[in-house]
Formats: sequence, structure tokens, C-alpha cells
Amino acid sequence: MIPALAEYEILAVLAHEYAHIRRKDFLVHVLCELLTLPVAWHPGIRYLRSKISHTRELACDQDAAFQIGKPRSYARTLLRLASLCLHAPRENAVGLSIFDGDNLEDRIMRLTKKRIALTRTGLIGLALAVSSTFGSGVVLARAMSLQAAPAQETLPSFGGTWHWMFKGQSFSTMILVPNGSGYIGSVTGSKIALDDNGELSKAAPTDERTPAPITKAVMEGNALHVTVMDDNQPFEFFVTLKNDTHAEIHPIGAPSYMKPIQAEKVR
Repeated sequence: MIPALAEYEILAVLAHEYAHIRRKDFLVHVLCELLTLPVAWHPGIRYLRSKISHTRELACDQDAAFQIGKPRSYARTLLRLASLCLHAPRENAVGLSIFDGDNLEDRIMRLTKKRIALTRTGLIGLALAVSSTFGSGVVLARAMSLQAAPAQETLPSFGGTWHWMFKGQSFSTMILVPNGSGYIGSVTGSKIALDDNGELSKAAPTDERTPAPITKAVMEGNALHVTVMDDNQPFEFFVTLKNDTHAEIHPIGAPSYMKPIQAEKVR
């Protein structure tokens, strides 16, 4: 992925990894694993371990964003890495913690909004609380889940990773991340052809693997109006939701008889 990254994006990645080193996160991770080993079989403990890992990434994001001085640029770098990881083996993406626990959306939202990051002291305190008693760990897991539920309910349904589908196969990937009153994200290139009935007769990715950035995405009624810059030419379309995991893409300027493109959200 390195050849596809700009210089400031590489600096952002290095700043994040240096934050892990400076915070001695590997040692803290090993200690947490040892402390929770006696009750590691319990689902509540697994939940806590995932939350500790997630907050560790959030803390390093905050540190890296502070070092480079541009939180929104750093958030765009995360989105850029996520786009590139779509074309990389799954194990490589997990190694970068991009899709680990499906936390990308939360990480970007915390960078683009004013939030309080958890400190290392809070993480260690949480780990000690888990190791002290089995009961306290279960109670804490329940409390954290109750606190997280309302926040998730307020997230817009359009946010996430969407695949544009043709005959059961994905030919384009769209990433939407809430940003204030709209969204940011990217869309991979595609080439399509229509039959006489307005249905897709062909649909495939383009040879250009670099995703095009979404320059504008705002709500208009019940639909999301998205503008993408592709080769310096704007490409606009509407996204309408059918349910939480299925949507329809309506390209603007397409023939009037064209049927909408079906899209599916990745869970």
C-alpha cells in the first residue's frame, strides 16, 4: 500500500504506530491477557478485552492526530487506508486494525467531533477491575453495553461500507462515514452497460484501483445526495434505503428508463 500513499499519509501511519511504542501498548496488552486468563472463557470478558483493544486504538489515534496537528486529515488517512484494504488480503487489513471489530466508523467520528479520549490509566484500571473478581467484570460489561446502545441508535443508517451488486457480485465499493450534517467517504470506480429494459447488462470494476473521494454527501428528504469527483469530473447519485442493509443507487443524468443499482451493506 505504501506506493499509493501520499507523504502526509505515511507520516500519519508512522505517528500512530509510534504512539503504540511510546505508550508501551504491547506490554499492557500482554498484562491484560494474563490478568483475564482465568476467566477468559466468559463472553463478558471477551467483550471487555475487545473494548480495551478498541480504546487503545482510539488513544493512539488521538495522539497521532495531535502530533500531526490535523485531526481531520488524519481521519481522511484512516478512510484512505480502509479503501486500499478493500483490495488487500483480509489478514493484512486486520493487521492494520482497520476493520478489527468494525470500529472504523467510531474512530473517524471521534476524530471529527470533540470527544474525550480514554487515558492509559483508565485502561489499566479497567484491566485490574476485570482481574479482581468474576462478578465485577460481568457487571462492568453489562454497564458498558447499556451505555453503548443509545449511542449506536443515533448513528445514521447510511454510514458504513456498501457493495454495489450485479448478479450477486460486488463491482464497486462505497464507504460512507458521518461527518457533521453530511458524510465523507469514497467510491471505487466501475464501468456498466444497460440493456433495453434499463437493467444492468454488464458491471465491473475499472482498472484504476484508487477510490474516488466523496466531495459532498447531504440528505435531501429521505435520500442521500452524493457527489464524487472522478477524473476531475463530478459524478452524482442518490442513495435510498430499502432497510438497514440494502439500498438503491440512482445515478443522476442516467437514462430515465435505467433501473436503480442494488447495494448491500457489509456487516
